[in-house]
Parts: sequence; C-alpha cells; structure tokens
Amino acid sequence: QVAGETLSTNGLWKRWATNAPYVITADVTIDPNVTLAIEPGTVVKLKRSGLYCNGVIKAIGETSPITFTSYRDDAVAGPSNDTNSVPATADWKGIYLSSASSASEFANCIVRYPGSNLGYLNWADRFTAFYVNQSSPSFRKCVIGPSAGHGIVVNSSSGTVTDTAFEAVSKDNYAIAFDTVDTFPTLSGNTASGEGNLGIYVPGGGVGDGARWTNPGKNFAYFPGGELSVPEGRTFTIDPGVVVKSAGQRIVVEGTLRAIGTAADPIGFTSRNKTP
Repeated sequence: QVAGETLSTNGLWKRWATNAPYVITADVTIDPNVTLAIEPGTVVKLKRSGLYCNGVIKAIGETSPITFTSYRDDAVAGPSNDTNSVPATADWKGIYLSSASSASEFANCIVRYPGSNLGYLNWADRFTAFYVNQSSPSFRKCVIGPSAGHGIVVNSSSGTVTDTAFEAVSKDNYAIAFDTVDTFPTLSGNTASGEGNLGIYVPGGGVGDGARWTNPGKNFAYFPGGELSVPEGRTFTIDPGVVVKSAGQRIVVEGTLRAIGTAADPIGFTSRNKTP
C-alpha cells in the first residue's frame, strides 16, 4: 500500500507476484527530474487518488501489460478491498503529465475506471484518464476505459497516440479532447467504442502555422467545437483519411488549407448529426 507520497529520487515499481498489486490510497507526486519506471506485468490500483507527474513515467509493458485500475477491481490481481467488490468509473482520479514529462512513455498499458476530478487545471476541473499539459509523451498499444471522463485531454501539446483502444467512451465525453487549438499530436491506428463521442474534440480558434491533423484511425473523427480559422500567411494540413464532423461550425481560410486525400484514403467533411 502507498498512502500518498512525493517521489524525489528515481524509483522502480516491480511486479512482485501475481496477486501483489500496488494499492495507492492518496495522491502520488513525481518531482521534476525524477523517473518512475514500472515493470511489465505490474498492477497499480488506486483509491480516490491520482498520479501527478512533474518528472517522467516509463510504463512500458511490451512483454506483459501494465494495469492501472480501481482498488475495487477484483478481476485484476485479486481482491485488494472487500471481497466481491464492484469497480466503477470515477473510483480514482487519473494521471497528470506536466510540461516536464515529455519523455514519459505508456506502452501496452490498461487503464480502467478513472475519471474523478484530477483538480482545477488550466481554467477548469478535469475529469479524464490522462491530462497532458504542454508536453509530448507517447502512448502506444494501450487500452483506456471505461472512464467517467475523457480518455486523454491534451493542452498545448504534441506527442504521439498510436494503436490505442478507447473503450466504453462515456456519454458526452470524447476519446481524445484538445484543450487548445495549438495542440497537434501525431495520431494513428486508434479505435474507439462506447456511447460517447468516438473521436477528437477540437476547440475553435485560429490555427498556428504548420498545423496538421493526422489520421487518428478508422471511424475516429475530428469534432470541431467552434469556428476554426486559418489566418493569412499560415498553412493548415489535413492528412489523407481524416474525417471532420461538424454541427454547423465553419473553417474560415485566409491562409492555406491543404486537404489532399487519396483514392484509398479520402478526406471527409460531413455532419456530426446521426440523422443529417
């Protein structure tokens, strides 16, 4: 059991045994210039708490998945609470990655039942499995969900999200949400399922020069939440295979918009309404 702590030196969380998870009962903070490595096969269970990374997390489960889940999730590493307990979304907060966390990696990780309030971050309370703040971490071959909030929220960041499954996206939430219009991670091979919005929320505003929307995956659309503009002297590129679904929002182009699809991967602009 980890009853909350601040990591001020490099650390390693090991897979001790099949039914020997780490149980986090209060927030864990990773200081700047500190790396927390997590071994393949490790299970981390959280109870109304979160991980706040101001350094680096290396959670690379290439040989065996690393799991972040609820303290009530008896299906993983056995009971760590009362027996026969039932996990639910918002059983724990989520994972925060700061501007010093760009070297963080999450590979073959399973993230289940987060979504309670991570805290007031950049003008709003945040309900999400991951909040990426001015950083460029990488996510690959992960499974995220169910969550009571979004899957990943990205603020003024880049990074990569590839071959990741966003499962059971909840109503009114998104698999990925961009906080700002200057957010352009590299996305590919992702999938999403659930009753929520199966794609990416994008706020309105003027895009920066060199802005690019990459193809995030099949049936994984971009959903503008406001009017987008391409100011004079700037170039905005939309890659082949991208689908943009709008509810009346415009893209106003005074600079250059490059949307060059292919026969195999056309670019789609369409309605987000189920019955357009």
